[in-house]
Amino acid sequence: GLIPMRPLTQDESRYLFYHKAFGKNYSIRGSDIDEFEKVGEQVITNCKGLPLMITAVAGILSSKSKLDEWIKVAQNVSSLVNDDAYKQCFNVVALSYNDPPPLMKACFLHFGVFPKAYVISVKKLIRLWIAEGLVNLKRVEEFEQVAARVLHDLIGKSLVIIDKRNLNGQIKTCRIHDLFHD
Repeated sequence: GLIPMRPLTQDESRYLFYHKAFGKNYSIRGSDIDEFEKVGEQVITNCKGLPLMITAVAGILSSKSKLDEWIKVAQNVSSLVNDDAYKQCFNVVALSYNDPPPLMKACFLHFGVFPKAYVISVKKLIRLWIAEGLVNLKRVEEFEQVAARVLHDLIGKSLVIIDKRNLNGQIKTCRIHDLFHD
């Protein structure tokens, strides 16, 4: 049968959040770190131990290095707190979806052509993006590089999940969370 999942503890939530939010965000380190952590603590508490919510919000914040941008995202999260968990996660998904630039958003929408919970071949996905004219460049190698970068950015924002890697460590297959599919 199904194993009931418990929400993450505050410490587990904190670890997951900071690992994701500050992973690549070195521009924040330094004197302002306390202010960012204050906002981070507010977000962690408001995510109520829901891993998808924590990673989605931290994914948004990882690309933002200004304190006022963090505060704006945190306010959005705190305004969702009174909704039930599914609706709350759904609103955070909307937050993640509204954040990326147009090319990334268009590429993300293409995941909708695959069935729910489907494991997607990265090679097939990139060819699909190129065929649709989403990645519009002169040479084929450039196409693939740009498409791969878009995919990495979508993974960085927790919109896409890595499924399998090949022996070289490159992403072979990926998928999206059911909630994002909805």
